[in-house]
Amino acid sequence: MGACVAGVTFVILITPTPPTVHVQSMHISFANHNLPVWSATFSIKNPNEKLHVTYENPSVWLVHRGKLVSTARADSFWQKGGEKNEVIVKRNETKVIDEEAAWEMEDEVAVTGGVVGLDMVFSGRVGFYPGTSALWGEQYMSAVCENVSAKLYNVDDEIYGTNRSVLSFDGRLVCSVRLPKYP
Repeated sequence: MGACVAGVTFVILITPTPPTVHVQSMHISFANHNLPVWSATFSIKNPNEKLHVTYENPSVWLVHRGKLVSTARADSFWQKGGEKNEVIVKRNETKVIDEEAAWEMEDEVAVTGGVVGLDMVFSGRVGFYPGTSALWGEQYMSAVCENVSAKLYNVDDEIYGTNRSVLSFDGRLVCSVRLPKYP
C-alpha cells in the first residue's frame, strides 16, 4: 500500500502544470471590402519553475460561428521555468479558409452595430524538459480562447483608403489550455 501511495505521489510531483495562455489583443482589418487581415498578441507563461517548455510549430486558428476563417503560424520558441513571453501572430495575406465565414463576420459587425464574437485557438506541440518529456512525451497542446468580443472602429488609412473597418480587442482574456495526456 505504501509503495502505491509513493508511486502516485511521484507521478503527481513530476506532472507538469500546463502553460497559461491569455489573448492580450487582436486586430482585424477589412480594407475596401477585401478579406480580413489580422494580428493577435498572446501572453504565454510557463508556471513550472524547474522545467523548460518547448513550443514547436505553433499556429492560431480564427473561428467565427464554428467556421474556420483563417489560420496563421508563429515561430517555434521555448521558455525557461517561470518565464512569460508575448507571442505576436500576424496574417498579412488575405488568404482565408472559408470566405463565406469571413463575409458573415463582416456582416455581423454591421448588424450588431460594431461588435463581433470570435473564437481563437492557439495550438502546437509542447515538450517539458528536463526529464518529464521522457515520461509524458511531447504532445499536442490547444489553448481555446472563446468569445473574444472585438469592437469595430473606422479609421482613415493612406495605404488602404479611408473609412477602413478595424475590429479591435484590447484586454486580457484567459484561454482554456488542454494537454490530453496528463491525468
